[in-house]
Amino acid sequence: MSASNALLRPQPAGTRTSRHLQRCLVPALLGALAVAGAAQSALAHEPASPRASEVPAPTAEYLPYLGFSLTEGWLDPWVHSHYSREGTPFVHLFNLEPAYLDRDFFFVYRYTREPHAIEEELEVELEWAFTRRIGLMVEAELEREREAGETETELGDFKIAPRFLLVEAPRFLLSTNLKLAIPMGHGDEYAFGPSITTWSDLGNWVTLQTELGTRYGLSSGDVELFYGAGLAYTFRAPQLFAMADGEVTPGHYPSGLTTVMAELIGSSEMRGEQAGRHVFEALLGVGYSVTDAVELRAAYQFPVGGRRDIDYSTILSAIYHF
Repeated sequence: MSASNALLRPQPAGTRTSRHLQRCLVPALLGALAVAGAAQSALAHEPASPRASEVPAPTAEYLPYLGFSLTEGWLDPWVHSHYSREGTPFVHLFNLEPAYLDRDFFFVYRYTREPHAIEEELEVELEWAFTRRIGLMVEAELEREREAGETETELGDFKIAPRFLLVEAPRFLLSTNLKLAIPMGHGDEYAFGPSITTWSDLGNWVTLQTELGTRYGLSSGDVELFYGAGLAYTFRAPQLFAMADGEVTPGHYPSGLTTVMAELIGSSEMRGEQAGRHVFEALLGVGYSVTDAVELRAAYQFPVGGRRDIDYSTILSAIYHF
């Protein structure tokens, strides 16, 4: 689930001013958000969460922060907790890969209304932390497209991405993902997509996440730049389902924990048939923890910047937290 999943399609003629503003202002805004979040996380010394007493204890004791060191912690055990050690929930956004490591299974259904077709996509994804700094993501997709009365179903790309935690501060994380897309259907190609992701704790259970990366088509030579930023706010809502034993698994969310999310993603084709093509989309979503292991989520994704040729998507998903 990454910003690089945005599709690039032919663009109708638009005003030069609108295209210029999109090219300049949106990447600048995302960069400013990332820098502001990182600076605030690095400089703030007050507790990030005023509700630390609400956080279930982790499964093991934490080791000292790694900071910017790249020589330590590679084989240290991963501490099983869905919270930062400051007590802020880790939230997995819909389109951006996270900077933290986790052990989660995702099931995602995406309904997309294109200008002349309807596309449905089922996606399963597993993220697994091996050590404190090393994790892996694997993802498989099944796609069905309906156009002009005809329906076509095929497997989407199979994706695999090692994830490495590079920077660990009290309220800031930075990681790199090295994603390889393997075509399973017709008309696709192998693609390599390295990216840098950040996670910043802004306090009061508000977090900022960013991603910046490129996608290289290994046979076509096409190059795409993708980028995104997202805000998440988490709070306690009433429990709809009481826990069977009244206990929360160590390190897990309690039932009723709710998150609202807003994302802005973009992609720009740097080399290829549609070089100079830019796409910007926004997403609004919500997630609710039904139990301490199951979270249900929904979102709506839509174009921004005055464009009307991009897809509108409704997304439903479930997360199983190991």
